[in-house]
Amino acid sequence: MGKQHKRAKKARAKQKEKIQQPPAELIRQGVAMHQSGNHREAIVLLKAALKAGETPEAIKPLLFRAYLARAAQLEQKGMRVEAETIRQNALAYLPDASAMTDDDLGQLLDAAPLETVLAYCPGCFQSRRLSAAVLEKIAGQLMLTRRWDLLPKLSAAEPLLADAPAARQAADRMHAGDWESAAEALKPVRRSSPFASARMLCRAMVCFYAGDDDGMRRALAMIPEGSVFSPLARALAEDPRRIDVLWDRPVFSQEDVALLMDHLKRNRIPQAAAAIGKMASILSPDTPWRGAAEILMALRPMTVNGELHRDSFVHLAKSVLPAPQARCVVAKMDFCHSKNGIVDAARYLKELDAEFPEPGQRARAASLVLTRTVRKMEANVRDPIPATFRLPLPYWEILGLHSVDPALNPLEILLKAIELDPTNREAYTLLAGKPRTSREAKALVIRGLEKMMDAFPEDPFPCLELADVYDEKNAYRKAEQVLAEAKRRAPYDPRVADRHVTALLVSFEKRLKSGKLHLAEEDLQKARALCTDRTLPLVTAKTIRFKAENTGQMTLFSGAAGLDPDQLADAAERAVGAFPPYQRLTTLGLIALDLHGGPPRRHGPYRKTIGRLFGRSRGDTYRKTIDRLFKRFHGDTQRLTSAEARDLLLPLGKAFAPLMPTLQRAGVYLHYYPRLLERIKDEDLPAVLEALAAAECLKAAKKEIQRRLKLETTSMRNVFDFYLIVVRHLAGEIDDAAAFEKSVRAASDKEREMLRAASRRLAPYAKGRLADALRQFDFEILNRPEFSPADFDDRFEDDEEGPDFDTDILACLMDQVLSDPDHPPPPPEVLKTLVEPMIQSVEILMDQMRLRGLPREIIHLIRDKMKGEFNGEWIFDHFTPLLTPAQTEKLSPEAWEFLFGK
Repeated sequence: MGKQHKRAKKARAKQKEKIQQPPAELIRQGVAMHQSGNHREAIVLLKAALKAGETPEAIKPLLFRAYLARAAQLEQKGMRVEAETIRQNALAYLPDASAMTDDDLGQLLDAAPLETVLAYCPGCFQSRRLSAAVLEKIAGQLMLTRRWDLLPKLSAAEPLLADAPAARQAADRMHAGDWESAAEALKPVRRSSPFASARMLCRAMVCFYAGDDDGMRRALAMIPEGSVFSPLARALAEDPRRIDVLWDRPVFSQEDVALLMDHLKRNRIPQAAAAIGKMASILSPDTPWRGAAEILMALRPMTVNGELHRDSFVHLAKSVLPAPQARCVVAKMDFCHSKNGIVDAARYLKELDAEFPEPGQRARAASLVLTRTVRKMEANVRDPIPATFRLPLPYWEILGLHSVDPALNPLEILLKAIELDPTNREAYTLLAGKPRTSREAKALVIRGLEKMMDAFPEDPFPCLELADVYDEKNAYRKAEQVLAEAKRRAPYDPRVADRHVTALLVSFEKRLKSGKLHLAEEDLQKARALCTDRTLPLVTAKTIRFKAENTGQMTLFSGAAGLDPDQLADAAERAVGAFPPYQRLTTLGLIALDLHGGPPRRHGPYRKTIGRLFGRSRGDTYRKTIDRLFKRFHGDTQRLTSAEARDLLLPLGKAFAPLMPTLQRAGVYLHYYPRLLERIKDEDLPAVLEALAAAECLKAAKKEIQRRLKLETTSMRNVFDFYLIVVRHLAGEIDDAAAFEKSVRAASDKEREMLRAASRRLAPYAKGRLADALRQFDFEILNRPEFSPADFDDRFEDDEEGPDFDTDILACLMDQVLSDPDHPPPPPEVLKTLVEPMIQSVEILMDQMRLRGLPREIIHLIRDKMKGEFNGEWIFDHFTPLLTPAQTEKLSPEAWEFLFGK
């Protein structure tokens, strides 16, 4: 061991001596290493030269090429995750457009999507003549991704723009497999066009399907080597038989399928079962039940649109499958169709061994089902019944549930999914993104992320998320430890560097507030040394904050000395003077939030709040400083793109939460630049309007929507009309469902889906009936009167003794519904007093209606009839969540089906 440590120490000393050479020598050696193929060592030497003081303009192109070459090496070794990280690092050293060669641009297009390249290097496509090879790569990406909205940003690519309409039409047909129609659409494309390789590929595929191998090879030979289609072209040209056929067994004809569909539509179940059996034996001769199960799952859409009743589907499954497989297929169909999914997920998991007999496969499948269950729980916002109250106790263990707290149920289900399949990345991602407001929730998230650290020893993601959780628990020492582990795992990952900067700034805030300015300055210097372009605005804002506190230290702690707003503004101008417009305005917004938490108001609560925190003179100094900064850089708003203006008005990310008094910054910019909204395109505006609703800038949102609705060029008139109605409701100007209904009726099907999604996103900013209406996208709720507990008490008030709970409570509640169907449900505190009598009433009802022993389908029909025709839906939806697991377990099977349904 001593010799090993000695050798390691000697190697470190040698490396340190190597990087302490003059910058010119480091560059020379770095270039030599890069040319010899040692790209890793070249990166170390070039970064050392940059640190030694060499100008970034000379180093950036060399580092960029070395990083991309290193990523290609890792890709060849199969290290795809590491290669992607190195490519992201290369973007941090992107040369200026004037210094970038055509080879650099081609490598960049090979390493990153076109959208990313345009975002990082917009000037490369506007101020130069692009080579044929670069145009070929751009055309290939457009054909594969169909991101035709990026064409306006390619103003220099004239040959590309000329043939784009024909290529756009052909791309959709190529993705659909209609090669003949695609080749016809590409006929006008010239041989010198960047889209010529797509035309040749279409011609080759037409020959391939026609059996003309010679014509196929001639067409493939005309596809250039640099095209995105060249790997496929080489494979087909060498030997078409390398492309395996999809099926080499007997097939059933279209007449067989048509006959099966006719049997199903006419509800001829025995004949349909015989047809499925015949087709299943062709699909899977060794295990016909697997083929039958696949055919049955393909019939699921018919059960959704009502062409095939569920009972018929169950009968069909029992006719063509063994009993265990039939139960599994029926449970799988119920799970796929259900909105909440938690009950049906438990039933499907219980039968999963019939579909996956091998334990390893069954565990992975169960993990995916549990993950999908949590996705369904997220999407179903209308269902008020918590998971634990809906489930019988035997299903709890299957789903991994232990708590009756609905907020913990998704976390417990995800932990069960992780336990079954530790490599399920989607489960980890969902777990990290879940709300964790309680101590128990944080503990569950920590457990899951620690398992991910063990399962993926080279991935920094669990370390970064775990550091966030520890910061929320104020466990800063543990956060530092996992950040050190993240740095060990991915030393060049920009996410790790950004998170390290955030941790240092959190420490800076704590020390600044405690008056330890010398320690705060050390943290700030470390953060400044590590910051990237993404964290530079935040570090700059904290630097200005430190100058303000340090200069006015007597004011902050004793109120004796004052700040000079001109000096503070001069320091801020020098700090942001060299920034691009978007980065500069981002920094100014952070400075404004950091100094006083929002847009400065010269009167009212602002002056009182700032005066209480810092003293009246300090609050005025901050206001004057920010006024001067925003006025000085007012012209930057005219140089912003629509996306940049949109991003300025959106809330800050969650990483800023421990560093800023608020994440809402729209009010700051609109206070100084009220016309900033005019820079935003129609398609970018909805996200901004939601941000304005969150920031309570309703007046600005209303004014901008009304301005756009007056324009004839507005492309989203129905969508903006809906947002205007929501804004006016939030502002208290109107309270009417008719306006919503009219707006929804006027929208197209596509726009209606957009409105449904927008309605759910806007619901958290509303209260009462409006919040319910937006969440459920049902605006009839606004016509219902508000319910008061006293109203309900009056309905059940006895003249002498109050409510008589010995009577049939269910009948009383139904009487209330029938007398006033639009009346809202009673509040939970009233319903809780009725739980036990209600259970007794439900059991009596099962006896009186003679439902004992009847099939569950009949009980469901009676339940649906009571919910629909008698308007008793809320009795089920608001009463059943109040049942405890013990009470649920005591219910008879008929009462359980009656209360909970499917």
